[in-house]
Amino acid sequence: MPETSPENSTENVRILAKMTYAASAGAYERMKRNCEGCRRSRESKIRFRGPLPVNMAGNAKKILFSLAVFLLLASPAAGQRNEVEWCKVLAPKYKAEVEIVLWDRTRCDLVTATEAIEVDWASKWAEAIGQAQYYAILLRREPAVMLLVKDMEKEARYVYRCQTVCTKLKMRLYVETVSDD
Repeated sequence: MPETSPENSTENVRILAKMTYAASAGAYERMKRNCEGCRRSRESKIRFRGPLPVNMAGNAKKILFSLAVFLLLASPAAGQRNEVEWCKVLAPKYKAEVEIVLWDRTRCDLVTATEAIEVDWASKWAEAIGQAQYYAILLRREPAVMLLVKDMEKEARYVYRCQTVCTKLKMRLYVETVSDD
């Protein structure tokens, strides 16, 4: 077995560094050539070839129509309120500020003098617990969750689950029954 002296180990490190540099330089050159080749092939394909054929214009109209229908169906009905609107309605009841923007651009739904309250629909209870904990850490307040419930009979399981976890974590849980009108 050859002796390992400080000079030998230093020389081995130098040789290894040279081999690594040579390999990486070669890989860099190959990558650079490939990228230039890709760019040239993309540029050759992107050329203006005149107006769209009639059948493509028809497809564009179909796509735009489908998109418009989707947006109309996906948007909430005129009478329904979203989570932010419910926060604004409930803020005076809890003497809280609405939608406080934190340093990392996250938004705490309601902030009181002692609590950071995350407001969410009952089906998103688990998400609300994590967010409330995070906001409480950043704001140096106690975490709390407010669940918005439309139908207590149908959503009782979510409230129960949230209550179980909140009890274990010593978090306050508020439940607000809301209606669409």
